[in-house]
Amino acid sequence: MTEAGPLSGPFALYWECASEAPAAFPDALAGASARRYAAAEGALGLVIAELDAAGAGSGAGLLLPPAPADLSRHLLREVSRTLRPGLDAGAALDAPVVNSIWFDVPPEGEDEFDAWYDTEHIPLLMRSPDWMMVRRFSVLARLPFPATRLSLHYIAREEALASPERQAARATPWRDFLALRDWFKPRTRVFRRL
Repeated sequence: MTEAGPLSGPFALYWECASEAPAAFPDALAGASARRYAAAEGALGLVIAELDAAGAGSGAGLLLPPAPADLSRHLLREVSRTLRPGLDAGAALDAPVVNSIWFDVPPEGEDEFDAWYDTEHIPLLMRSPDWMMVRRFSVLARLPFPATRLSLHYIAREEALASPERQAARATPWRDFLALRDWFKPRTRVFRRL
């Protein structure tokens, strides 16, 4: 998904850092609303900051000087959002668990990957009552590892990651076909809201 012209959002800054660093993230960064997390495993923190178009256009968080606590920073443009019917987006954003899933999808694989994720994978996951929302992003800028796609799964309980609905979503012929691709190597982390 390559787009020309002015940036249109919404946008987010995704910042992985040392576990003590999320508290130091500025509350107001170019109009951002920041949510802080700790990794379910390991000493890692996460800040997800919602940005307006001005903040995204300026490269806001990516232009902050590197800190020793930085592990990665990514500027993202939201391309889709699937919300559980009857649930407010604000409530979903405040979910106690976020599962981040990164892919480095080459341009020739983007259409098929996006179609699978949006039309098969997410609907199967949303059958779980604990799946609150899935936000999909195109990666605009990244430091340091390569990635073109990020999905943030907002979940009510960590146990949902072992649910029958998730197992079914990961065991389809279409997913198996995509998994044969060299680039189909997800980088996944689970975070708990602070």
